[in-house]
Parts: sequence; structure tokens; C-alpha cells
Amino acid sequence: MRARYSAFVRKHATFLIRSSHPIDRAKLDPRGLRNSFALDWAGLEIVTHDHGGLDDREGMVHFKATIRLRKGGTQIHEERSRFSRAAGCWVYRDARG
Repeated sequence: MRARYSAFVRKHATFLIRSSHPIDRAKLDPRGLRNSFALDWAGLEIVTHDHGGLDDREGMVHFKATIRLRKGGTQIHEERSRFSRAAGCWVYRDARG
């Protein structure tokens, strides 16, 4: 999760696509990430996580990401992201409410 957050901050579309589940990779367009790249990411807080250990095949990360707004103030993006292993690597599957 931290690596993907860093990729959003650094505008690293290739990493975001590569770290997405193979089923979803073909649907992603680097240009479609522009909206997220335009945001001023200001911090990441991992609220909790379930599974995701060495012997697990899936895991969930509940996080809050802070975004600085252009007109002042901040906004929080809160998400529960599901990850799974693909070819031995953790990949992003989807977001849960």
C-alpha cells in the first residue's frame, strides 16, 4: 500500500499498472491516472490491515490519505483496499467501502 501511495505522489503510472492485478491491468490507462496525479497528496495513515502475511494469499488495508486542497484545507480519501498475490507479488485488486 505504501508503495502505491508513493507512486501516486511521484506520478509513477507504470508502477501503478504493474502493481495492479493482471485481470485489471489491461483496463488501466496511464492517461486515466491524471486526475489522481493532479492531487496534492499530503500524507498516508494505515488505519488497520487484515492478513497480508507471508503465508496469506489475500489481504486488506484500511487507509486514509490526506489531500491538500488548492483553496486551502484538506480532504481525506478513505479506502479499504484488497490485495492478492499474483506470481508471488502483492497486487492491488479493488477498493471496498
